[in-house]
Amino acid sequence: ATCTFGATTVAAGGTLPWLADESASAIAGFSGYTREVRVTDCGVAGCAGVTDPAARLVVVTVTYTPLMRIGQAPGPKSVTQTMVVSQR
Repeated sequence: ATCTFGATTVAAGGTLPWLADESASAIAGFSGYTREVRVTDCGVAGCAGVTDPAARLVVVTVTYTPLMRIGQAPGPKSVTQTMVVSQR
């Protein structure tokens, strides 16, 4: 399904222009961090038991390489925040 926000319409599976993914080189002042944003229409796909067409599942994942006492960790780590939002 498509999503419309004001004058902006995003095709199903498309990138939201105001929440586009950002690579490690795209976030000014935070090299080494990446951000991925996914929004799912709960009325189409269902979201953890929620099937309301007015609801959206928003998943934001930030990936980074943590610093250790000596140097950097051997690999990146990710933190994910998930929430369901709905129209009023």
